[in-house]
Amino acid sequence: MECIVEYEGNEYKFCRDSKDKLYWVGHRRIAGGSFIGPNCVAPLFLGSSLIKAAIDSGKYEKDFFLRKKKEVKAKRTRRAKSNSNSNSISIF
Repeated sequence: MECIVEYEGNEYKFCRDSKDKLYWVGHRRIAGGSFIGPNCVAPLFLGSSLIKAAIDSGKYEKDFFLRKKKEVKAKRTRRAKSNSNSNSISIF
């Protein structure tokens, strides 16, 4: 699903890369004013404003913009090595 939001006369697109990094890129200039350029990453300070604009539009839920939770692996306890030959002497 693609998220494109209009903010201050320009359109921005929400992206998620393979490492689950979240960012916004400039999509299209609609009106005059400052625009970062097409396919250029938007400054971080715009992120929260763009997410708020997307949620306020009613098309997207808050969960759409959150990172996916990583599965936590169960911890394994380590066992001490058992000596196969109890008559042997360890020099280390």
